[in-house]
Amino acid sequence: MGNCCGGHNLANANFQIATYDLSYQDPSKIDLGLLSRKALQIQKFYRGYVIRKKMKKSQTKALAQTSDETFIYQYRSNQKENVKNQQNVLKFNMDGQQHIPVFNVKEVNISSKYSEKIKSVLDKLDPFIFDQDSLFMECPFSKPLLIGDVIYEGQWNNCQKHGRGRQFWIDGSYYEGYWFNNCQHGKGRLLLAQGDIYEGEWKNDKVHGFGTYIHQNGAKYQGYWENDKQHGKGKEFWPDGATFEGDYKNGQKNGMGILKEADGSIYEGEFQDNRFEGHGDYKIVGGKRYVGQYKDNKMHGKGTFYWKDGKRYEGDYVNGVKQGYGVLYYPDGRIFKGYWQNGKQHGIGIYIGKSKIEKEGEWVDGKRVRWIRKGGEVAII
Repeated sequence: MGNCCGGHNLANANFQIATYDLSYQDPSKIDLGLLSRKALQIQKFYRGYVIRKKMKKSQTKALAQTSDETFIYQYRSNQKENVKNQQNVLKFNMDGQQHIPVFNVKEVNISSKYSEKIKSVLDKLDPFIFDQDSLFMECPFSKPLLIGDVIYEGQWNNCQKHGRGRQFWIDGSYYEGYWFNNCQHGKGRLLLAQGDIYEGEWKNDKVHGFGTYIHQNGAKYQGYWENDKQHGKGKEFWPDGATFEGDYKNGQKNGMGILKEADGSIYEGEFQDNRFEGHGDYKIVGGKRYVGQYKDNKMHGKGTFYWKDGKRYEGDYVNGVKQGYGVLYYPDGRIFKGYWQNGKQHGIGIYIGKSKIEKEGEWVDGKRVRWIRKGGEVAII
């Protein structure tokens, strides 16, 4: 039967929508890690899906392989007798070698086998559009069959789910869409028992292509996938109104992106492995703004910070704080040029007052300790 088992495992995925306090006491020390955590949520619950999916396959592979091998042996030894004697055979195409398993299956009533919650979700959705039926015209249909711990109803080919079909899991989850050689493949829709939904493209039992994942609380990812991971252009939406739109690579945000907070704050810039990394422009609600370099979610490198009152800092940042050389411009015309450490003036600097007279002095931990020169002359404190 191969490695494709059609096993889902999103049911217990960890998904949380975080909320953040953006009222910074010191706007020059923005904790971008808080903002970035919201950008990681879609990946968190989907990584859980992939892990449980692998576990599900390992648990069902042995049972599926045994059933197939037994069937193939009996099919080859006495095809016509099997078709005649097995009550569960619904259709059989001898000429096309297309067939449905003739034993180890049982016809069942689907209505009692999946949860009311799934049914209530289905009732609210538009009917799934099957638009690839022409590719599977020769494949026979079966009634609902209990196979191991799943119920499958749909088309078959060579004892494998192939074509249009739907499947129910014992936990109440449900898939409807297309299959190819026993794998979810093509267009399909997966509903989880707790209410999550994925609808889009599949390839060899993996989410692959364009698709939409909606969490039960309303959070949503819409975009491209590759091998069960977000890959390419995509968008994320949260119930509080926050959104992200940008590039993904191997399940993480990589490249350019725009993150909009529910309160109106916006980050537009580069991401690397779900972190703010590279050049970015962060506009904070209330009038504050930082434009410059980021590293590991923090202001790091050259950048400019703007305050609502017109104050502006241009210079170096290290790990989110002013460090190195920088210039602070005041809205009334005053200027400080000099060195900074841990976000405070530290070392030799030049102060230019409203009168445009330069004073050279020394600062320690944000406080001036002495004047060195005033207007080109040595000044006595």
